[in-house]
Amino acid sequence: VLENKPFLLGVIKNPHGTFVAQACIPHFTTSTINFVVNCLLGHSVGLCQNKQGAFFIEKFLSSWGHLTALNLFVEDIINHLRGVAHCASGWNVIKTVLKIRDSYTTLSKVVDWVLLQIEAVYKDNIAIRVADLAISKLNEKVRKTKELQWTELLDKIVFKLLIAQNSEGRAHIVTASCHPTGHVMVMTLIKNSGNLSSSVRTNLMTTISSYRTVLSADHTGCQVFRAARDLK
Repeated sequence: VLENKPFLLGVIKNPHGTFVAQACIPHFTTSTINFVVNCLLGHSVGLCQNKQGAFFIEKFLSSWGHLTALNLFVEDIINHLRGVAHCASGWNVIKTVLKIRDSYTTLSKVVDWVLLQIEAVYKDNIAIRVADLAISKLNEKVRKTKELQWTELLDKIVFKLLIAQNSEGRAHIVTASCHPTGHVMVMTLIKNSGNLSSSVRTNLMTTISSYRTVLSADHTGCQVFRAARDLK
């Protein structure tokens, strides 16, 4: 019965119907999984922004996200982070994606999104969770594999914070460090700075130290400055 596109999309967005659809997920056959993927493609943003739709996607990914049949659907979500990562239901979907698909391809695309939207990311209390989770995943990868590719992705984020400026012409590292949500990302990078390349780590600590007066004058910035100072 679910193998009807208008019906499926209607059911999974319905406050009651979504639970019926979710209950069916573990029993999907291969053909049904493929059908659902084809139906959801192109609708990922709208569904992730819908509480009921997002619940269904989470359950679908948790059950079948490891299959190659879902490659295009996962890619569709990651390619539309701008529309997904700024709402609570979308955050839960991305959290599920990164739990199941923490490959280099996936994490590098998340990093690219962070770099392109960095000010909007660190000023948003939901999007910052996505960035912080991605950074935590990268730190975990560095510790477990010691592979340079993960360190390079972390370096890119720090480099962007250090050299680029926000919409007001202020250094991102300062603005983020003094922001109620942005400082979370900076603190995570500082506490795990041992996973950065030596030159980038040195630049991070030196730059934060050079903004000592500005950061110390701000309650949130002061926390960041102290964290960096204590690691020296």
